[in-house]
Amino acid sequence: KCPYNTGYQVQLTIYSATMDVCSPSLVQVGSRRYRVQQSSSPMVIESAPVMDTLLEPEEGDLDNEEEDQWDPADEAAVQEEAKGVFVSRYSADCALFPILIGRGGSAKKQMEEASGAQIIFPPQQQSRNVVQVKGKSRAAVCKGCLRLRLAIDSALQSRLLDYNFFLSFPLANPLSVQKFIAFRHAVTSDTAFSASGLDPSSFMTPEHLHLTIAMLKLYSDEARYRAQMLLKKLQPQILELLAGPLQVHLQGLEIMNDDPSSIDVLYLQVHEVGPGNRLEQLCEKLVQEFASNGLLSPQDIRPVKLHATVINTRYAMRKAEAGAQRQQFDGRLLLQKLSSLDLGVVTLPAVHLSQRGSFDKETGYYSSLAVMQLN
Repeated sequence: KCPYNTGYQVQLTIYSATMDVCSPSLVQVGSRRYRVQQSSSPMVIESAPVMDTLLEPEEGDLDNEEEDQWDPADEAAVQEEAKGVFVSRYSADCALFPILIGRGGSAKKQMEEASGAQIIFPPQQQSRNVVQVKGKSRAAVCKGCLRLRLAIDSALQSRLLDYNFFLSFPLANPLSVQKFIAFRHAVTSDTAFSASGLDPSSFMTPEHLHLTIAMLKLYSDEARYRAQMLLKKLQPQILELLAGPLQVHLQGLEIMNDDPSSIDVLYLQVHEVGPGNRLEQLCEKLVQEFASNGLLSPQDIRPVKLHATVINTRYAMRKAEAGAQRQQFDGRLLLQKLSSLDLGVVTLPAVHLSQRGSFDKETGYYSSLAVMQLN
């Protein structure tokens, strides 16, 4: 359901911030610049209303209509629907609508007043995720498309919108799954670990074992199609880079934070088998290509941390009642006894464009929008 009424509620993380008003840091969104506040000390507020404005436009960037430069593709997409009525259409998932509309329709109204075009969102019961931009002139529609595109770019970079896809290597094979199940049983059945505060539901599902390459926000049919086509296009280059099977060894437990008595995430180290660093080169190539094709947010362009999560307390929090707080666990004894956990050697079969929260009924792994075979 797409509840994009004016009272749409989300969990909002608010950051206390300071900003140098004379020389603020800037972020580029499309062809525009925005001031960015420096964040610290996050404070989570449950059921806070969506903010009307996600990024603060730099002075003069959007207020002067003469400076508005729309994308030629926007102009090419404008059609004359009837005499004196022009229209363009944008693909956008309904999850974006509450942010694009804003509280009380304020964000939508702002886009319409600035462009002179009407922004039309589909009814909640309609399955097609198409936003229409209508106006009495081609120029007004182009300006409306520009405002809508900037608003979508801003929403995709905000913390209000979660990742819905990710690039991954599946790590689950019969041997790694069998060893992981044995590890989970050893921990959950040993009374020595009962006082650690570890919730059994914090364990990764064995069939979901994976190495994450990059987290993605693909909130339109167009974005998902581009991601699919990019993987297909890159396959010959990747196969040439690898020049043979790529194997990794899953061995050695580590934690994400520095305090083993208060753990959120426990993971296995992933070591490439054999000489060279083909795995790192492959990950770097994929991140660079998805970034340069506009499919990766600027804040997510970073070196890939080679790891396979085995315990994440966020899993338990998702299964708990609404409003439950994330609870760390004391992993000192677990690390003392089982830090050398070894799930064996895995041949990486493919790169998957995986969908979060959706799983294949046959394999148990995440549902895949596209698969790049590596062998």
